[in-house]
Amino acid sequence: MFSGNAFNLVLNGLTSGGGQTVVSDEMGTVAAGAYTVAQAAGFVPNTSVVWLTPSGGGLTRQLSSAAASSAGVSYIEGAAGALTFAAADNGGTVRVTYQVSLTSGGQTTTISNVLMNTSLGSQVTLIETSLNRTNNKQSTFILTLNQVILPSLKLDFKVGDFTIPDYTMDVSADQNNNIGTLYYSNYDF
Repeated sequence: MFSGNAFNLVLNGLTSGGGQTVVSDEMGTVAAGAYTVAQAAGFVPNTSVVWLTPSGGGLTRQLSSAAASSAGVSYIEGAAGALTFAAADNGGTVRVTYQVSLTSGGQTTTISNVLMNTSLGSQVTLIETSLNRTNNKQSTFILTLNQVILPSLKLDFKVGDFTIPDYTMDVSADQNNNIGTLYYSNYDF
């Protein structure tokens, strides 16, 4: 299963916007030099890919509606999923793949190259509990790092044994120039 939220965390805390989905291999017939996709209301412009038969093969999408489409070679993508073909393509079968914008149920993540110290990273808390040798009571040591990026994380599992994580952390100051906090109670120095 794929989790959009987990993917966003891997990409340094990016957030998602409204969703999109792909409609694959919608089949139709060119009539009167045109074909309109079934989900025209949510059609995302400049996302269509068209294959035409019997001419065979993929067609080239023309960006300018001023030019005429060439039979078996190109098509023009218009507003709301209206695809215009040459008159010679009438009766041809089209297979269209395109994106549709969703109001719910999908996520779109914009991937960006964030500058150093501007990424959110993740907050990491390391906790160690042990027995204080002086008073024989439990002692706690907590280290919280405000901005951490984990470039590598490996978890080896072996039946009947402990898991020993192997990871690397890149720690940097947060937007307030703080690295983190250290808390300890009943700790024997």
